[in-house]
Amino acid sequence: MDDKRKWNGRDKEAYDLILNRILSGELESGDMIPENALTKQLNSSRTPIREALVALENDGLVKRIPNRGWFVAETTTQDIEEIFDLRKLLETHALSTSIKIIPREDLEALRDELIAIEGLTDEKRFFYTDRTLHRMIVSYSGNSHLSKMLNTLNMQVERLRFVSARKPSRLALSRVEHLNIVNAMLEGDLAKAQELLGKHIDNIRDNVILLQRFNR
Repeated sequence: MDDKRKWNGRDKEAYDLILNRILSGELESGDMIPENALTKQLNSSRTPIREALVALENDGLVKRIPNRGWFVAETTTQDIEEIFDLRKLLETHALSTSIKIIPREDLEALRDELIAIEGLTDEKRFFYTDRTLHRMIVSYSGNSHLSKMLNTLNMQVERLRFVSARKPSRLALSRVEHLNIVNAMLEGDLAKAQELLGKHIDNIRDNVILLQRFNR
C-alpha cells in the first residue's frame, strides 16, 4: 500500500503503529483502540494519536463511537464483496493502459522470480511478487485518482487478506495466478490478462470471505 499523504513525523509514527497492530491482527474487528497506552508507548501528547485515528477512519479501518472511544471497524461480507467488485473494475481498467507501458524487462524479471519461488514457502518473496505486479498495473496506468481509490479499498480488507494469503495452499495458487497474468501481459493479450486478473481478484475475495466466516 502506497501512502502519499503528507505527514509530520509524530503523526506518521502513530499512524504506522496503529495500522500495523490492525493488519497484524493484534487489534481485531470491534476492539477498542487503547489511546492512553499508545500515547505512553510513543511518549507523546494525544494529538498524534488523534490525527492518526482520523486518517485511519478516512481509510475505513477505524470508527469513532461518541462517548465511548475509537474502535477497529468491522467489515461485513457485503463490504468485502463491494470492495472487491470495485477493485476488479478499477484494476482491470488500469491494466488496459499499463499493459502498453510497463517495461518488458520488468515483466520478464517478475516472471523469472515467480518461476524461481515455485515450491518455496518464503512469504516475503511471495508478497514481494504480489505487490510488485499489482503496483505496476496501477502505477503505470498514470491515473493518480484511481491509485488513491484502490489504496483506500485495499486497506479496508488488508488485515483479512494478509492472514488468508499466508496459507501455503493459497500462496501456491496465487503464484500460478500471478505467473499466468504476467505471461498474458508479455504476450500483449489484454483480454486474456484482464480475464485472469479478474479471476485472481475474485479468488482473493472468496478467501477473505471464508476467513471472515471462520473467525466469527
